[in-house]
Amino acid sequence: FFIFSFLDFRWKTQQLSFSLSLSLSSLAEASMSFTPPQFKDIGKSLTDLFKKQFSYEKKWKIVTKAANNVSLESGGNADETSSYVNVKVARSDFGKFEAELGTDGTTKVKAVANQLSDGVVVTAECSGWGADPTGKLSADYAKDFLNATAAVKVAKKGDALNTSVEAAASVGFDGLSVGGSVGYDAAQGEVSDYNTGLQYQQDDFTAAIKTQDQLDTVVASYIHKVDSDTTLGARFTYDLKDSGRKLELGGALTIDSRSAVKAKVDNNGVLDAAFQHKLYNPQLTFTLAAQYNVKKDLTPTTFGVSFEFGDN
Repeated sequence: FFIFSFLDFRWKTQQLSFSLSLSLSSLAEASMSFTPPQFKDIGKSLTDLFKKQFSYEKKWKIVTKAANNVSLESGGNADETSSYVNVKVARSDFGKFEAELGTDGTTKVKAVANQLSDGVVVTAECSGWGADPTGKLSADYAKDFLNATAAVKVAKKGDALNTSVEAAASVGFDGLSVGGSVGYDAAQGEVSDYNTGLQYQQDDFTAAIKTQDQLDTVVASYIHKVDSDTTLGARFTYDLKDSGRKLELGGALTIDSRSAVKAKVDNNGVLDAAFQHKLYNPQLTFTLAAQYNVKKDLTPTTFGVSFEFGDN
């Protein structure tokens, strides 16, 4: 009897040890797969919720995609009576190339090489050919636990040539990310900006706190995905210099596969609302947005409308 009891105890102990080993191994594997966001993207999910669709311009855009990974886009702004043409090319052996030309004389060229090495992305971009041209070269590295970027920007204004350097990094583990950034103005010979931030994200929520303007402003944000159709968010901004405070609350609701609404309001009584609807024949997405000051009246202080045709 004692022998059988001892053997049964050993068998159960081995089973428990094996199960615990598997659980720890799975946890370590899940944690190892976490790559933190770039520092600039800390708090981005809430920023997108409070920014996208809230556009108060009269815009239009047409997008056409070809089978060879070429995308042609044209658009314009009725308020500024300007338009543009944009061409994007994606290659599996190199990366992406983009060029844009505007009727107001603006030009932009961008090349992204994302096949150089695992986790490495190098981007070169320039704009403003002729008057006041600018160029920027940046390198990003993203791997387990680390996401780092460095960039050099050169801008010519008149006869002056200004060079600035930016560096940022974030480290993370199991949903928690901590990062910081610093900017250096070579023309002035001084640090131009520095900030830090922290974010914790899970499948259904993201909480973040981040500084701006050389640590002078603190922004705390929280976004919660209630279900597949409903998202709620809040953001609190505090200015350490003048003790200014701003609280914003908002959310998005998907009505059906074609329609969605968004709204946000702040402690100053400014209310933003947007409605978006998609048509499939023709392929069209139109967005209506309006801003109100509810402390005064319910007449819109400004509004916008946008039409997007094609393969968006």
